[in-house]
Amino acid sequence: MTALNLEETLRKFDGRSVAPFQAVAAYARSSTVSVTDLCKLARRKDEALQIGATWVIKDLLESDDLSTSGLATKLIPLMDRVVAPDAKLHLVQCLPLLEIPSSQEERLAKSLKGFLKDEYKFLRAWSYNGLGLLAVQNPKYRASVKKLFAKALETEAASVKARVRHAQKALEKAS
Repeated sequence: MTALNLEETLRKFDGRSVAPFQAVAAYARSSTVSVTDLCKLARRKDEALQIGATWVIKDLLESDDLSTSGLATKLIPLMDRVVAPDAKLHLVQCLPLLEIPSSQEERLAKSLKGFLKDEYKFLRAWSYNGLGLLAVQNPKYRASVKKLFAKALETEAASVKARVRHAQKALEKAS
C-alpha cells in the first residue's frame, strides 16, 4: 500500500464502519508506515484523513504496536492542527498511554482547556481526563484542575461527570 493508497483507504470511511481504518492499521503493523507518515496525513485539512490517521495511531498505541518514546512530542502538537472532533478525541484518548514531557505540558494544558468548550461531550470528558493526568504528573496543575473538576461536576452532562470522577480519583491518589 503506497501513501496514495493509505489516503484512498482512509477516505473510504463512511462514518460508521472502521474497516478502512483497520485495514490501514493492519498494513502499518507489517510495513514501513511510520507514526510520522500518519501524523502527516492527520495534519491535512481533510477531516476524513484526520479521523482515520488518528484512529490508526490510537489503535497501534493501544495494541502496543508503537513505541511510546517521543510519541507525545508528535501527537500533542497535532491537537492544535486537527479540526475533526473525532480526531481530537482519538489524540486525547492516547494520553493515558503516553509519557508527557515537561516541554509539552503547557501546550497540552492549553489544548485540553480549549477542548472543554467543545460541544462534543466525549471530547470534553476525555479532556478532563487528560487534565487529570497532567495534574497527577505535575503538582503545579493540581489546584486549577481541581477547580475545573468541581465546576464540571456541577454543570456537565452525566457522561462527562463519570469521566471527571474517574480522573478525580486518580488525582486524589497522587495528592
